[in-house]
Amino acid sequence: MKQGVIDFQKLYYTYRPRVLRYLKRLVGETEAEDLTQEVFLRVSQGLKDFKGESQVSTWIYRIATNIAIDRLRSPSFKRSVPQLSSRAQTSERAGEVDGYNMWSGAKQPSVEESIMQEEMWKCFRGL
Repeated sequence: MKQGVIDFQKLYYTYRPRVLRYLKRLVGETEAEDLTQEVFLRVSQGLKDFKGESQVSTWIYRIATNIAIDRLRSPSFKRSVPQLSSRAQTSERAGEVDGYNMWSGAKQPSVEESIMQEEMWKCFRGL
């Protein structure tokens, strides 16, 4: 690898298993493989513009996170995920009024935000 030039193949073989594992946790096994390919497509397309202002791993995980969020928000993904029963939805939202915790007044993070925070923390800790 030349100085200042990032070798895509090395990145792919180093980070693909990690990104795949990360995406499996976020969107499930059936979606993870396709999304991993999309991540590395975007990495290959954006590599020439990568300025090195952050670590390459941070950049790759940010791409993976954005792709996962897009997929979680897509109507086709929502249709493929079984909906919670109304009883589960009620108990899940207990203590929450209009997206705010009724005890502390703090804004409750969205489901996507909570999942992303938890998974990013696990990756950070190396789990």
